[in-house]
Amino acid sequence: MLFKVLGARRRQLLGHVTLEFLWLGALVTLAAVPLGLTIAFAVAGAAGLGAVSLLWAGAVTLAAAATLLTVMVGLLATLGAYTTTPARVLRSRRP
Repeated sequence: MLFKVLGARRRQLLGHVTLEFLWLGALVTLAAVPLGLTIAFAVAGAAGLGAVSLLWAGAVTLAAAATLLTVMVGLLATLGAYTTTPARVLRSRRP
């Protein structure tokens, strides 16, 4: 809302928020993919599956999809703030 009050255009706001959620999705992906792969290898080893192969294309695709989903959900969650006036949004907030 601060950028909107200061005169930022809708396109600038959407670009900023998209970049913010893109970074958030990338950081979560950097933590989640190695953790998920570690757990998957541990479960496969405990189940006695022995040699388990890793498909990097699948891991990268999953990471990209998760990042894209984070951006889409973030934009949809904040879309209401861009369609109304700043005064209405700021007045409706409770301390």
